[in-house]
Amino acid sequence: MAAPLILDPLQILKQNWGYTAFRPLQQEIVESVLAGNDTLALLPTGGGKSICYQIPALAKPGICIVVSPLIALMKDQVEQLKRRDIKALALYSGMTYKEIDLTLNNCIHGDYKFLYVSPERLKTDAFRDRMMEMPVSLLAVDEAHCISQWGYDFRPEYLQIAEVRELLPKVPLIAVTATATAEVAEDICEKLHFKKPNIFKSSFERSNLSFVVRQNEDKQAQLLKIAKSIKGSGIVYADTRKMTKELAEHLHRHDIKSSFYHAGLPAEQRSKRQDEWLKGSCRVMVCTNAFGMGIDKSDVRFVVHYQVPQGIEAYYQEAGRAGRDGKKSYAVLLHRQEDSRNALEKLKLQNPELAAVREVYDQLCQQLQIAYGQGQLQVHPFDMNQFALSVDMQPIKLTACLRVLEQQGWLRMSDGLSSPSRMMILTNQAELYKLQVEKPSIDGLMKTLLRMYGGLFDYYTTIREEEVARKLKAPISSIQKTLTWLHDNEVIEYIPRNDNPRITFLENCVPKDQMQFDIKQMKQLAEANEKRLKAIAAYAENTKKCRSLVLREYFGDKKGMPCGICDICLEHHKQVLHHTEYENVREAILAKTKSGPLPLRAITANLPENKKELWIHVTRQMMDNGELKLDGEILTAFTK
Repeated sequence: MAAPLILDPLQILKQNWGYTAFRPLQQEIVESVLAGNDTLALLPTGGGKSICYQIPALAKPGICIVVSPLIALMKDQVEQLKRRDIKALALYSGMTYKEIDLTLNNCIHGDYKFLYVSPERLKTDAFRDRMMEMPVSLLAVDEAHCISQWGYDFRPEYLQIAEVRELLPKVPLIAVTATATAEVAEDICEKLHFKKPNIFKSSFERSNLSFVVRQNEDKQAQLLKIAKSIKGSGIVYADTRKMTKELAEHLHRHDIKSSFYHAGLPAEQRSKRQDEWLKGSCRVMVCTNAFGMGIDKSDVRFVVHYQVPQGIEAYYQEAGRAGRDGKKSYAVLLHRQEDSRNALEKLKLQNPELAAVREVYDQLCQQLQIAYGQGQLQVHPFDMNQFALSVDMQPIKLTACLRVLEQQGWLRMSDGLSSPSRMMILTNQAELYKLQVEKPSIDGLMKTLLRMYGGLFDYYTTIREEEVARKLKAPISSIQKTLTWLHDNEVIEYIPRNDNPRITFLENCVPKDQMQFDIKQMKQLAEANEKRLKAIAAYAENTKKCRSLVLREYFGDKKGMPCGICDICLEHHKQVLHHTEYENVREAILAKTKSGPLPLRAITANLPENKKELWIHVTRQMMDNGELKLDGEILTAFTK
């Protein structure tokens, strides 16, 4: 039997993405996957992780199953692939039975290349049975750190992936993540049953990103100073929804065009604010960590963390949204002496007693009317504030109980996820035409829908009633009423937009005294969370070591020199340059580059260790002054 044809990866890259070359490490990762190796790719935020599995999947016959915990990101990836005329579908909690059934049928018979699935779907026999009928060529795991209890976002559903692997013994697997320590990387390979460790790890160095910590009691004044002194767009991360609004208003009062964003806002408002920020009409977005995932904006000049984040992994990922275009940018953490202590105290409150956790679960089952032995993968609207009042529990304790239920695999929360309207035509073309003749009132609507959206006869399609209403110059309510009538008469399947927070039960409901908890795992998770928080506290309180080095070493990247542009390095250079003639070093560097381009590392070759940091600093300053330019790792004297 002949081996399946493998297409040229670079040609696929050019044809579908328009790039003429891979980014660093991408080609090696793609070749590893195409050779049939289990592969772990550790690439920074914005480093092109998705291409590492999309290219191999397109190079071979068959379908790639992509496991992702983020529904919004899944939808975004599917839409991007569709825009490139690549057939892709997604399967996640909240879909109707008909949608799920049709999606799986299309994956079996419809020549689709990608199926994105949420991890909880993997455990169902219904999915596994249908999966075995698919021509699966690759299994991809996005946000792979979620499988490790040492990772900062552990999700027990990810442990099901190993069982799926047993059903697909000849299918290679690629796992990708932006943030994994050496311990987490090893755990990922073990939990995913890698035949042998095969890890590709990009450097965590961001040479254009200046990491800064500002110790200041008046954080609002410091934030305003940053926003006024650094030109361009920015992101400010705050802990609470209330804080996002207060800080945005503070900036706005001082003539900084700003807005705020959190998962509690209506979906239309979130979408509008995000678009305004992407287009530049809003300069600074103040937000919770619900903002930023999957957003492609390369010219963010600063990211500010107003409070201590959960750990270095979360901080590095969020800070890394600045300067993706390679230009000088800033990642600033605002810190007060008591911040780290307060964060640790708050962390202790996130370990509630099991009796409270059981009671919260029992109340959920009762209020949502879920019978014992039922409820697995059911999705319900969920109002956290209303529920907190009904159980008479402080929101911080309730949140902690729900987090334990998530970590132990009982349920999954989604915070106001936008789910746009979807529809599919159930009747055939002849019957639809007959109905349009009989009822002229629906003729214009159906013709408009068919012109605006492709595939309405074949699969559930996202529609926007407001766009249809504009085309027909009709009220949105009239469009929705007609669509509902067509749905009730089984002409179409119409699923109206749903922006409410939701809760998904991952297991059937059981009496609270029968709930099982992994006490050892809970203890290990608590220890890991405390360890991460102490690491980011040490980073914030550090006053001696290059911040970029601290971050890189945390992820096991111990190569490289001090960055020369963080607040620690700059303070050190001020002291060093007081005793050193800048011009002498500058002239020596120009002499080295006079004869032509040379590798950046050659600048400090043969220098004693105590001189290297100074020369790197002067080199960077010369680049900022336009005297030198850096292309990759090659340094050239700039000629005017």
